[in-house]
Amino acid sequence: MAMDYIFGYGSLISSESRARTGESGRGIPVRVTGLRREWNHISTSSPMIAVSVVEDNESTCNGMVFSIPDGEILNFDEREKGYSRVNILLENVEILDNSQFFDGICAKMNIPWKLM
Repeated sequence: MAMDYIFGYGSLISSESRARTGESGRGIPVRVTGLRREWNHISTSSPMIAVSVVEDNESTCNGMVFSIPDGEILNFDEREKGYSRVNILLENVEILDNSQFFDGICAKMNIPWKLM
């Protein structure tokens, strides 16, 4: 079965929160170089400020990478309206336990450019 991978750095870290959106695998704790977490995203669905990440080569951001079955990405895109999905280079991802995963990681980010 084909899988996509998502980097969660806010509410997507919680398996209970992810389960309300769709099917997902076990979260793998990671640190991503080149990202900084900020409370700066204005939600389109409620009057609140939400967490997002911005590119910052001097920073790192802890979070979880988790797999989702092919086709589930649309459910997560709907949940994360207002964010942009961009690729993260695997070389920027440090796994914080002994887990392994494959290339093709996606991230939900509120930044106006793509990470390359």
